[in-house]
Amino acid sequence: MKFLQIGFVSYRNLHATEDNGLKDGVIAYIEKNGERDAKRMWGYLEPSRRLASKLNALVARGQVYGFAQYDQCRRSIEMLVWQHHRLQVVASMIGSTSQNWANPMVQQSIDNMLTVQPEDIARLLKEHNLAFIEFVNANYKRIYAGT
Repeated sequence: MKFLQIGFVSYRNLHATEDNGLKDGVIAYIEKNGERDAKRMWGYLEPSRRLASKLNALVARGQVYGFAQYDQCRRSIEMLVWQHHRLQVVASMIGSTSQNWANPMVQQSIDNMLTVQPEDIARLLKEHNLAFIEFVNANYKRIYAGT
């Protein structure tokens, strides 16, 4: 994601109008590099796609076990999986190299894609991974106390 943003900014001044500088850079970058970068990004996302599906199934199953603070676990996993979904949106968008860039819905999709910031993803992954580990630790201690 960080490298994509660098690419977007580097193409900004090539075809930019006064009103749409970054968007024009994004469009130029996608047209030139989008297909290749989307394939690469999907390759990175594929292993985690299976894990995200498994996590969703485990969250649904975990509700029946009555774990302490299960909402904390569920929220953490939802946030972890959401980061994966956000990156899938970016991969889909950059792989769509022949959009009608003037269409308002496409313009809105670009705006939405640009809200995905690598710093936010890293922060949320760290925060919710820690919350999940705390949940697991607390429940292991409760379950295995005295054994």
